[in-house]
Amino acid sequence: MLEIVEERFVPFDLEQPLHMDRTFDLVVSLEVAEHLPEECANTFVDSLTRLGPVVLFSAAIPHQGGRNHVNEQWPEYWAERFHDSDYVVIDCLRRRIWRNENVAKWYRQNILMFAAREHLEEQPALSQQYTLRGTSQLSVVLPENYLEKEKQLNLEKLSPEKKSRLQEKQRKSQVSKLMKRNSKRVAQVSRLKKRNAGLRARYSSRRYRLANVVAEKALRITGLLRSLKRRISA
Repeated sequence: MLEIVEERFVPFDLEQPLHMDRTFDLVVSLEVAEHLPEECANTFVDSLTRLGPVVLFSAAIPHQGGRNHVNEQWPEYWAERFHDSDYVVIDCLRRRIWRNENVAKWYRQNILMFAAREHLEEQPALSQQYTLRGTSQLSVVLPENYLEKEKQLNLEKLSPEKKSRLQEKQRKSQVSKLMKRNSKRVAQVSRLKKRNAGLRARYSSRRYRLANVVAEKALRITGLLRSLKRRISA
């Protein structure tokens, strides 16, 4: 399950203060904080800020849902705790990845950068983003997440029979979307194959004509050489 070599992994109880004998340029904590009890929130943030001057951070918002989520909070909640360590929030990433479906939706919705205030002097790009973005709109919800949650809530209100019919309808809709997407890809592949075949035919035709021209030139040169040879012999 690890995406890194095992020797680089250090198991630790994050409810406790974390101390290391070094710091890092960038500290990353994505969708972790919500799994820790609220009474450990300050301790966890303190651990992160001790590890480096810049923290890439995201945490589940209220009603986001997930396994073992015990402390879902709005971004302002975490911004206040980072502020206690004199770290400022910089919302510089979300607008760049907001519609990028290659990025998990929780990251697109929740990801923020926190930087030590004194560190901004050494990082003009971060300082500029901090000045431009502000902190007035930290709590935002991705439309897909909102609609998905609304469907879940409406589903819970239905009777078992209606719930089953709706789930089956949704399943068929998803299958239909996948089939349409697949048919589009098949059509794209078909167009690419036709284009490739056309290019091959064109290239083959040009190569054939070129071979004929070369052969014709070779015959002419051969004829000229024979003519010269006869003249010299004469």
